[in-house]
Amino acid sequence: MTRRLILLFAALLLVPLLVVIAVPVHAGGWATVGITEMPEEIVAGRPFTLQFMVWQHGNKAVHEISWDGKRMIPIKPLVSFGSAEAGQKLMFDAQPAKEPGLFTAEIMLPEEGEYVWTIAPQPLAGVTEFGPLTVIPAATGTDVQPVTAQMLSLAGVTFPLWAAAAGLLLLAVFALALRTRSLPNKPTTH
Repeated sequence: MTRRLILLFAALLLVPLLVVIAVPVHAGGWATVGITEMPEEIVAGRPFTLQFMVWQHGNKAVHEISWDGKRMIPIKPLVSFGSAEAGQKLMFDAQPAKEPGLFTAEIMLPEEGEYVWTIAPQPLAGVTEFGPLTVIPAATGTDVQPVTAQMLSLAGVTFPLWAAAAGLLLLAVFALALRTRSLPNKPTTH
């Protein structure tokens, strides 16, 4: 009987202690994450920027949360990518941008394949899972750089440099044709 009484007394003391310890962990509540910018194509070994928003309680964009009504705690999102094919899990820290709630992470996935990925806006509760991400292989052989045409911007309109050169040439031919047509015929002397 005495042993049962001691166990009951210990349990009654332990439950409030566990509540006190667990409450601060989720004091900031929960959050959701929404992607704002991501490339359409992810290439193995090529870095890219991921941009996303953190929404406390799903409705307030936040960079930091009030911990005890006095101190502000920064949110430090952790972006995780897992690849079953490569058997690895990669983690990247995100940095806050100027706009409240906006974060960016520089990501580089080393191998092609399918990745499952999540964003955990620590210390807020709630890990947002995203659908599978397909990473395409990098060019094989020598590192192939994409060929880009030289561009010219004029009055807010951008077009290839060859088109500008062709247009100028056409304009010169047209001006020459008009000039020869508008010259008066010289009288011929016999």
